[in-house]
Amino acid sequence: MPLEFHPLSDPAQAVGLALRVGANDRFLRITHLFRTSAYVMWVRDSEDARYACRPARIPLMHLEEIAASPGSCWGTLSLPETHLNKPLPRSELEQLLDAAWRLIEPLVRMFDQERNLDRAKFSKAIRYRAERTGTNFITLRRLLLRYYYFGRSKLALLPLPPGPTSTNRAPSDSGSLDMPISHSARRRGRQPVLAKPLGRNEFIVSEEDIWDMLSCLKRQLRKGVTYITAAHEEYLKEEFRSRHGKEYKRYAAGQSVEPVTSRQFRYYVNRFLRLNDDLAKNLRLNPREKGYRNALRSNGPGEIYEIDATGGRIVLVSSDDPPKLLGTPTIYIIIDRWSRYIPSVYVSLQKPSYEEVCVALLISFTSRERFRFICLDIDEQKWPVGVPPACVCADRGSELTCESIQQALSDDLRIDLINLPPYTPDAKAIVERLIRELKRRITISRVRGVFADRPMDPNTKRAKRQAVRAAVRTIVEIYRVIWEVVDDHNNRPHAALRRRPLLAQAGVRPTPREAYLWGLKNLTGLKRPPLTDKDIYRLLLSADSATISNGVLRYRNRAYNPANDPATEICEHSPRRATKIKIKVERSTPFELFIPCKHGDWAQFRITEGGAAELLGVTLDEEEALAPVSRLLAATADHEAKVARVTRKSTHPKAEGRRRGRPVAVDREEQYAAAVQETADVKAHLKGQRSPTRLAAKRPSAIERWKELAEAERLQAVETSRKRLGLP
Repeated sequence: MPLEFHPLSDPAQAVGLALRVGANDRFLRITHLFRTSAYVMWVRDSEDARYACRPARIPLMHLEEIAASPGSCWGTLSLPETHLNKPLPRSELEQLLDAAWRLIEPLVRMFDQERNLDRAKFSKAIRYRAERTGTNFITLRRLLLRYYYFGRSKLALLPLPPGPTSTNRAPSDSGSLDMPISHSARRRGRQPVLAKPLGRNEFIVSEEDIWDMLSCLKRQLRKGVTYITAAHEEYLKEEFRSRHGKEYKRYAAGQSVEPVTSRQFRYYVNRFLRLNDDLAKNLRLNPREKGYRNALRSNGPGEIYEIDATGGRIVLVSSDDPPKLLGTPTIYIIIDRWSRYIPSVYVSLQKPSYEEVCVALLISFTSRERFRFICLDIDEQKWPVGVPPACVCADRGSELTCESIQQALSDDLRIDLINLPPYTPDAKAIVERLIRELKRRITISRVRGVFADRPMDPNTKRAKRQAVRAAVRTIVEIYRVIWEVVDDHNNRPHAALRRRPLLAQAGVRPTPREAYLWGLKNLTGLKRPPLTDKDIYRLLLSADSATISNGVLRYRNRAYNPANDPATEICEHSPRRATKIKIKVERSTPFELFIPCKHGDWAQFRITEGGAAELLGVTLDEEEALAPVSRLLAATADHEAKVARVTRKSTHPKAEGRRRGRPVAVDREEQYAAAVQETADVKAHLKGQRSPTRLAAKRPSAIERWKELAEAERLQAVETSRKRLGLP
C-alpha cells in the first residue's frame, strides 16, 4: 500500500520529514540529522519496508540543493493502517511490540552517533547484538531498518501484513489452518532463465501442495538425517508426481521448467513447519558460506590436482552368521583445481599408504574398464579419462609425506608435490568442500550401515552401533553411491565456472566435465609432466610376487595367460616346480600384470576368464579382508564333512536277514519287463505314491518251484529215451 504524502510549506529540517523529488514516486526520508550532514533512505510503499537499505550519508548543502530543485517539496508520510491500531495495554501484541523495541533500543542509541553509521560498523554492531540476544541477524537488521523507514515510530515495529489478503491458510503441524497465504491469479516473482526455451512457469502452489511439502520433509526426517535440498527432490519424485501427474511428466521429459523450485520449498518449510525435538535433530542445514574469494588459482586443466583421503562413515561387514566387522573404508578423492572435474575416486579397506595413493592416481588417467569388473556400468563416455597432473596438492597425511611418495612423484615422475603447512585446510578448499558434499550425499542415500556424525557422544555412538547391525555387505554398494555423487558433480553447473567468461565466449556449458575436456583441447601453454602416460602408469604399479611353473603364472591363486611374446618365452622356459618371480601389478584391478625385462618390452600377462569371473563384483581389498573368514568357513565345512563320514561308517547298521540267491538268467523280454517294473516302483516312491501293479508276474525262486523243475527233467529224460529207442 503506498504511503500518503502531506506537503508542508518551508518547514525546518528534522528527523522523520520526507522530501518528494520531482515527479518521482519515491521519497527521501531523513533518519539522522547532524551539523554538516544527514542520513536518508528511499521510501515508497509500506511493503517495501522489507527491502529497505541502510541509511546513506548526504551533505546538508547537497540536500538543500535537491529540495530547491523544481517540483521538490518537503512533507510528512502517513503510517500504514495496521500501525494506527495501537495495541491494547497488557495485550499479547503490546508485549511483542515491547520485546521488539528492547531488541533494537541499544542499537538506536548507538547509531545516534555519526561515527557508528559507517557501513562496516553498522553491520558489525547489528551482528554483535544478534549474537548476544540469540536473534537472527537478518531479522534484527530488517526490524531496525523498518523503524527508520516509518519515521522512527515505535509503532513501526508492529508486524506488517503478509501480503494480499486471502482466505487460504497454510497447514500447521496438527493439520489445522493457522497462517494466511497470499495467492494471486498468476504466478508472482521472476521467471527462470529457461523460461524462454521451455516456457513460463505458471504453476501456483496451493494449500494441499504446502501440506505435501511438510509431510514429505517429516517422512524423510523420520528415516534419518535429511537436508532441505534432498527433501525437495523427494517431494518432486513422490508427492508432486502423485498430485500433479501431467506437470510432472512434462518436467521429467524436459519440456517444462521446475514447477516448484527449491527456494519455494525452503520458504514454505521454514515458514510453516513445526517439529518436535526428535525430528528437529535430524534436520541438517548447509553451513553459511564465507563468500567467494578466488584464492586458489590454476591456468588450466591438469595443472594442479588436489588430493585428500577421508574416512567413510559407512560400515562394512561380512555376510556370514554372525557377521564379522570389517571396518569403515577410506575414500580417496582427486579433483582438478581449474575445472572442478573429478578424475578419480578410490575406496579401500587398507590402511592409508603410499600404494593406495598410487592407485588413486592411476585411476585418474587409466581406462574406466576396471569398473566393469565390479559390476558398475561406467565407461569413457560417461566418465572421461583424465591426464596425469603436473602438480599434486596434498595435506600432511603420513601416506602423502613419506619418502616413497616423495621419490615416486618428485624424483621419478617429475610431478611436483606440494605438502601444505599444518592447520591450513583452506589451501585445498576445493577438495575439502567436495568431501563435505560427498559425506552429505552418502548420509541421505539411506544405504544400510551409514551413520551421519562422528561418534563422540552417547547419541552418535548409538547411531554407529545401529549402523554396524545394519551394515552393507560389499564395497560395490559404496561405489554405486559415490559414483552417483561424482556423476552429478561432473555434469551439473558449477558456480566457479560461471564466473569464467572464457567458457561462455566459447559456448561451453559451465559443467566440470565439459570445461575439463574443452580446456584439454583448446588451452595452450599449460604445464605438463615430462613423461608419457604409459611411463607414468608403469612407474606407479605396485611390486609383488607371483609363482610360475609348467608354463602357468599364478598370482593370488589365479592363473594368468601370456599376452605378448616376452611373456610366452618366459612360460616356455619356466621350471616344473613353482618358483617365485617379481611382478608389477595394479592392486585395485589385478586383471593384468607385468614382469619387468631389462631389454625390450615388459612381459604382459592377463587373467583367465575363470579368474576374472571369481573377482567379478569383489575388489581385491575386500577379498583380502574376507580371507580369514573364508579360511574359517572352509575349515568348518571340511571338519563337519569329515565328522559325518566317520560317524556314518562307525554307526552304519550291518545287513540283516538271509543272503540273496544267485541271479537267474532269463530271456530278453522278461528281463526288459523286470527293468521297467523296477523303474516304475522307484518313480512311485519318489512321487510319494504307492507302487503300481507289476507289469509281469513275479517269477518264483528255484527252491519254491523244485517240483516243477523235477517233473520237467523227468519228462525230458523220457523223451530222450523214446527217441533213442525209436518209439513214437
